[in-house]
Amino acid sequence: MDIFLILYYFDPIHITKQVNDHLRRLCNENSFYYVDNSLITTDYLWRDGLHLSDSGSKILSDNISDCLNSILRRNKVNND
Repeated sequence: MDIFLILYYFDPIHITKQVNDHLRRLCNENSFYYVDNSLITTDYLWRDGLHLSDSGSKILSDNISDCLNSILRRNKVNND
């Protein structure tokens, strides 16, 4: 299973959106899972501007958990 993640670290928002749109298309074309982390903005980084704060880490883990739960539900339905 492959999951592509990209966070909105820096603020050329239009570039980040283009990259995310491209990744989403690639994931769809290749049956990969895409985790949308667009809610993780620079507001969720530590002062170093690189590492996620505790609240940013919580959003990231929730996003990954939601994706994995969706996969498990889909597999359960397909196996029933």
